[in-house]
Amino acid sequence: MRVCIDGHNLALRNGTGISTYTNNLVKTGRQLGHEICVLYGHHDVGSKDPLLREIQLMDTAGYKPFRKDRRRARLARLARSLRSALTARLEAMQIDRTGRIIPTSRMARLPPTGALFNARDLHFCARLTFQSSGRWLQVELPEPPDIMHWTMPIPARVRGAVNFYTLHDLLPLKLPYTTKDIKREYLSVCRKIAREADGILTVSETSRADIIELLDVAPERVINTYQAAEEDLIDAAKNPEAGAGRLARRYGLRKRGFLLFAGVLEPRKNIDRLLHAYLDSGVTMPLVLVGPVTDASDEMIKRIPFVSPLDIGNGFDPLQSGARLLRLGHVSRPMLTELIQTARAVLMPSLYEGFGLPPLEAMLLGTPVLTSNNSSLGELFSSGSLTVDPYDSEQLATGIQRISEDDALCMELTARGHRVAGAFSQARFAERMAAVYSRYGFDAS
Repeated sequence: MRVCIDGHNLALRNGTGISTYTNNLVKTGRQLGHEICVLYGHHDVGSKDPLLREIQLMDTAGYKPFRKDRRRARLARLARSLRSALTARLEAMQIDRTGRIIPTSRMARLPPTGALFNARDLHFCARLTFQSSGRWLQVELPEPPDIMHWTMPIPARVRGAVNFYTLHDLLPLKLPYTTKDIKREYLSVCRKIAREADGILTVSETSRADIIELLDVAPERVINTYQAAEEDLIDAAKNPEAGAGRLARRYGLRKRGFLLFAGVLEPRKNIDRLLHAYLDSGVTMPLVLVGPVTDASDEMIKRIPFVSPLDIGNGFDPLQSGARLLRLGHVSRPMLTELIQTARAVLMPSLYEGFGLPPLEAMLLGTPVLTSNNSSLGELFSSGSLTVDPYDSEQLATGIQRISEDDALCMELTARGHRVAGAFSQARFAERMAAVYSRYGFDAS
């Protein structure tokens, strides 16, 4: 069987929930003996020269907004996209990997795959097609796969394949005030997927219930496969003392001497309430925020001091100066693993999550977790974490105080977390995906 996977999220920084899910699909397909190919949608990979296409793929950072192009290039892109929208058709080109081009570190980390394809400006063309006519963008590959996995809602189909769509959550509909999506368009795309997709996948029973209720989908059409953490997580954390030493030298952080939040610093993560609860708790160990700031981030978050290894190297120690809140921005995947493993606890009191990867990763690494009692976090992780009402600042402050001071509680949470994490292994994910393929008449090779 030949399976093609939407590579849009493989261009994202490793460790995000959707990019991890996409990696898991690639690994699972290979484990089940299927031929795996990846379909990218980069705007600048389309040369007629095969070698140049390979160079362009290694050079690209993914989608580039039109406004950042020069005028001539912007007009050329727009004309090309309009042609695709008018015909509702987009042809993908194969990219042959010769081994002569040294890949980016991100590309080098990807699981091995078979053929690579690129359909220029795929996601923009799909959106333009849908806006202008309400139709699917028909993507044509030189040789159609048996199954096409789209890992996010997109109004596109691969011609000649069974098309699966994974809806990780319906955040723009459940908490519309936390995202900048165009809600009318998002709802229309999701409804089209609900009506016409060959298969709809999701990653928790919470998200499955939301999809059934909000999109009016028959329950038997929505399949929950759950999620899995990256397999390399445990390997990267086999030397915890070395990791703790690196954190001390780079950021001045002591083992079990700080609390950690990891994720995009956006409204649905409940950062504003987390900061107030932390300050009200009276806890003295620092709270470290790891993740990018967005346009939607609260102004208070942007005022938290940003600390880089250069600050420590130049003799500035924010902890010695009495700072209790630190922001590290984006860190490498190995460094994030070390931060999670070394922290006293991981805090994730989100307002809403479709799955919630940081709590799972913390449980795998033996770090206690405080998280919300609602959405998928309550569904999946309540038995292995300290749960709080994310809207109750006083309860959140009490939880932060308990997890910071109660060693017995932390030991208990670590043990319970290990048991919970076992249900979300790569092997279990592969079993669930094999069942999906079998249900649609595709058995493992």
